[in-house]
Amino acid sequence: MDAAKGMNVMRVNPGKILDFVGKEENMIPADRLICIPTTSGTGSELSNWIVITDLEEGNKHPINVKNSMCEYAVLDPTLTVGLPATVTAETGLDVFSHAFEAYTSNLSNPMTDLICEKIMEDVIKWLPRAVKDGQDLEAREKMMVCASYGGFLLVDCLVHIGHCIAHEIGAQFHIPHGAACAYAFPPMVHHIADSQPEKVKYLGELLGVTFTEEENASEMAKKVAAAYCSFRDEIVGLPSINKYSPDKSKVNLEMANRILNDPITSMTPTAVSLEDVMVMLYCIFI
Repeated sequence: MDAAKGMNVMRVNPGKILDFVGKEENMIPADRLICIPTTSGTGSELSNWIVITDLEEGNKHPINVKNSMCEYAVLDPTLTVGLPATVTAETGLDVFSHAFEAYTSNLSNPMTDLICEKIMEDVIKWLPRAVKDGQDLEAREKMMVCASYGGFLLVDCLVHIGHCIAHEIGAQFHIPHGAACAYAFPPMVHHIADSQPEKVKYLGELLGVTFTEEENASEMAKKVAAAYCSFRDEIVGLPSINKYSPDKSKVNLEMANRILNDPITSMTPTAVSLEDVMVMLYCIFI
C-alpha cells in the first residue's frame, strides 16, 4: 500500500518519490486511491505516511503524504487467512508498536489514549489466536480493525524512537518492519519509563504484570519489558533477531546518528541523545 500511495503521488508530480523526503510541502495533492489491505499491520490504508527504501543508500525514509491519502479502504479479513503464522506475528506486533508509541508520543491526548488502550488490549487477546489458527476469522477481523486504527493514530500522534530504530535496523539487516519494531520495543520502554511511568505501568497490567507499588520507574520498566518479551517470543512466537544474521559491526555511531536525526525521534517523550540510541541498539544486538 505504501508503494501504491507513492505511485499515486507520482501520478501527478514530477521527479522521483525520494525528492519529497523532508519536502512534502512541494507535493501536488493526488486523489482517487482505494486501498485493500492483505495483512493486519501497517494500517497504511488510514495513515498519512509512506516509508520508502533508498536502495542506493540502504536507508528507509518516511514521507508524509497527507494530501494524497487513500480515499476508500476495504477491510476484508478473508484476505488475511492465508498469511503464514510468522507474518501474522510480525505484522500484529507492528500494530502493538503503533498503539503504544502513539500512546506515549508527545502528541498523545486523552481521546487517542482511549483508542490506543483498546488496540493494545485487543492485540494481546486476538493476535495469539490469529497466529495459532489462521482460519480464525473472528481473530483476523479484530486484528484488521486494530491495524487500521493503528494507522489512523499515525495521523494524530505519530510514533517515536521505537519506529526510528526499526526503520534503520530493518533497512540495514533486511528485517521485516513489524519484527524490527518488536525487537526495538523493550529498550524503548526502558528509555521512556521515567517520563511515562503511569502509561508503562498500564502496559504492564495489560500484559499481566503484578506490581508491588514500591517499584521505581526503572524497576517497573524491567518487569514490563520482560512481560512484553514473553508475549512476543513465547506466546506470539517471534524468532530471535539472530535469524537475520545481522552484521553487528554496523551497529555503530554512524547508525545511531541516522536514528537520532530521524525527524520522528522528536516525538519521543524522553529526550534522546546519541548515547541513548547506542544503549538501545546494544540492548537489541549485544
